[in-house]
Amino acid sequence: MTDPCLFGWSASEAVNLIKLCDAFTKAYSNGPQGAAQHFTNLKAQVTAFKEILKRLEHELERDAKIYIGWDAINDTLKKCQTLFDGYSVYSKPKEERNPIKRGKATAKYIWDGRDEVNRLCKALEGHSQYILMYLNLLGAYV
Repeated sequence: MTDPCLFGWSASEAVNLIKLCDAFTKAYSNGPQGAAQHFTNLKAQVTAFKEILKRLEHELERDAKIYIGWDAINDTLKKCQTLFDGYSVYSKPKEERNPIKRGKATAKYIWDGRDEVNRLCKALEGHSQYILMYLNLLGAYV
C-alpha cells in the first residue's frame, strides 16, 4: 500500500475531500437533501408569505395606523429574489437543467448558498409569525 503523504495529502485532507464529495453528491441529487428541494421549499415559503402579506394589506385598508417592519420585509424578499436569480438552474424542470450549470450551482450552493437559504427561511418565518400574531390580535385571521 502506498503512503498517502507521497501524493501531498494528509489523512485529514483526504477525509475532508470525502466529506466534500458526499456533500456535493447530496446537494446535486434530486432527493430531500438536494439543493433543488431546498430552493423549492424556500420558494413555497415566499409564496405563502406573500399570501399573508395580501391578508395584511386587506387589514391595513381598515387600520393604517400600525408599524410593520416594511424595510426588513422588503429587504428579505429582495434577497430571496436575488438568490433565486443566482440559482435559476433550479427553477427549471429537471429535464431542462444543464448538468454543467447545475454542477456549478451546486458547488456554489455548498459554499454559501445553503446557509443563505437557511437564513432567509428563518427571516421569513420571523416576519410571518410577527404578522400573523398581529392579525390574530385583530381577529382578522381565521
